[in-house]
Amino acid sequence: MRPAGAIAARPRVAVIGGGIQGCCAALELAERGAEVVLFERDAALLGRASLWNEGKIHLGYTYAKDRVDRTALTMARGALEFGPFVRRLLSSQELERALSTPFTYAVARGSMVDPLRVGAHLSSATQQATALMAANGADYLGRDAPAVRALSTKELEAAYDTSAVAAAYATDERALDTSVLCVSLAGAVEASGRIEVRCEHEVASIDSGADRLHVSTVRPDGSAARETAGHVVNASWDSLLFLDRTAGVPAPGRQHLWRHKVAIFTTASALAATPPCATLVVGELGDCVVFPNGRIYLSWYPAGRIGWSQELRPPAVRTIDPSIRTAIVRALGGFLPALRGVELLPEAAPLEGGEIFSWGSTDIRDPASEVHERQAIGVRSYGRYHSIDTGKLTMAPRFARLVAERIAADARARHPVPA
Repeated sequence: MRPAGAIAARPRVAVIGGGIQGCCAALELAERGAEVVLFERDAALLGRASLWNEGKIHLGYTYAKDRVDRTALTMARGALEFGPFVRRLLSSQELERALSTPFTYAVARGSMVDPLRVGAHLSSATQQATALMAANGADYLGRDAPAVRALSTKELEAAYDTSAVAAAYATDERALDTSVLCVSLAGAVEASGRIEVRCEHEVASIDSGADRLHVSTVRPDGSAARETAGHVVNASWDSLLFLDRTAGVPAPGRQHLWRHKVAIFTTASALAATPPCATLVVGELGDCVVFPNGRIYLSWYPAGRIGWSQELRPPAVRTIDPSIRTAIVRALGGFLPALRGVELLPEAAPLEGGEIFSWGSTDIRDPASEVHERQAIGVRSYGRYHSIDTGKLTMAPRFARLVAERIAADARARHPVPA
């Protein structure tokens, strides 16, 4: 049975980008009856930023600098749709094994936002999420209303260096192991009978015809091809703005940033002790994400941010300085005693990452920077061309649904069902 809003006319839709957003959009469209061709420039799906990130299913807690909680509300809406989406891919047992332990938000001394304001933001974001859950009969990754509480002095001293951390708050926010998610999502795409996957096809441009759009691609050997589609969905991430321009989308009239960030992906067995699952706030800080399967993600922004660009497309990162590994661990060790004295070997702790796209002209060290927000994201449609700024992994299923609904509505308008 097709979902509500099925596409009866079965249009051909070209989806650009085989990351999480493109794969979610392709699946959503296929399940509604569309014929989808999915273009990915790499040799396999889901091998870049979608795979190499912390996998946090945001409730908006990170964005304490957004005083009116617009970002928190946006993230909560995405998070509540993420659960039903991932339950289509993973069994309940698989999902539980892939979820991190709950996040603690540790407020660093010198934070851009003081501990009381961080606590107030966490409470406000939690109330927004709880209200959404009640209004929509939804849950957060199979869990009831989330809660936030301040750690006691004893709890704080047991997990953190209190000369560096002023306060911390326990939350119910989780991350999802992206290595598990990406394998399952790629498998679902490959198993679909309505999605044609074309890897090693880099999209060069999109042109509008009289009643169709034309997607021009280039293969690694230099051969070119041209695909015709009724709709095009641009989910290409680091080529998003460039391809928008080729499709005739007006310039956004605002500045943007590309930042390439790398982090450590290791395992608990490589550490002497298991650190807490924590996000350090607010400013140029980092994360430690702990999964029950032993996988651990470690990031420290000042060391891990190795690329910066305001071009339409960010330049490729050629090399990653291996000293970043040591810098990340030492910086986090200043907050998390469990990481002090740890020396990680390259084979046990690869450095991987991807591009971060955001609006704004200054980096996170600027308290007024737009990078402290993520509410100006989503699907922008120009006729039958649709461009998706995902913002965060959390939002991909929601934006996939929204773009599929727009395409379905267009198909119904063009091909009405007789009464």
